[in-house]
Amino acid sequence: LAAVIPVFSFDKMQKAIADKSFEGMYDGLPVLKYDAVLHGEVQKPGLGPLHTEFDGKGFAYTSFFVSSEIVKWDIEKLQVVDRVPTY
Repeated sequence: LAAVIPVFSFDKMQKAIADKSFEGMYDGLPVLKYDAVLHGEVQKPGLGPLHTEFDGKGFAYTSFFVSSEIVKWDIEKLQVVDRVPTY
């Protein structure tokens, strides 16, 4: 039950691969360093994030199964914009 939503940067992933910024191997595959590919984390979005969908306008919508809500958050600013309870 994550208390944050990590958001990763594809550009940072490409750079980390080119720079060989790995923290080890898993089953023969290199594992990228978490901080090297992280855009940021959405703080206190809700409890028990499940699925995230994107609207193409800079927002993401994540469902939460413990706090029973859908949370809208800004992809760049990593801030919660709105939340709607679900049952």
